[in-house]
Amino acid sequence: MQLKLIQFALVGVLNTAVGLSIIVGSIAAGLHPLVANAAGYLVGFCVSFVANSRFTFRKDPRSIRRLLRYLLAFLVSYAGNLLAVLALDSAFPEYTMLTHVAGIVPYTIVFFILADRFVFNDDPAPANQAPHE
Repeated sequence: MQLKLIQFALVGVLNTAVGLSIIVGSIAAGLHPLVANAAGYLVGFCVSFVANSRFTFRKDPRSIRRLLRYLLAFLVSYAGNLLAVLALDSAFPEYTMLTHVAGIVPYTIVFFILADRFVFNDDPAPANQAPHE
């Protein structure tokens, strides 16, 4: 678990560099901050899925089921990001760039938990769990 978390964090650094570059560049170019945020996270989604599949969880990224689960985990995590960004941007409108950086925290925490437990966990139910009848 600890190694996975470190690997997930390394992929996150790559993903963050790519995503934040797109967000900051897009905002600087005049794009609305939420549109810029969505563009950054969309590109980051693709980088993150392939890198986490191969490097962190050692799974084949060509699984449609896994891709759909990753998309669901991403959407839940992204919703947490948006809530944080909107709340912080409302409270501190003069710090728009920093609110996007702060939004990474809830996104990352939720995404790792969902990736580890839901997306890449191919283990069947525990042996001590009774089957449903």
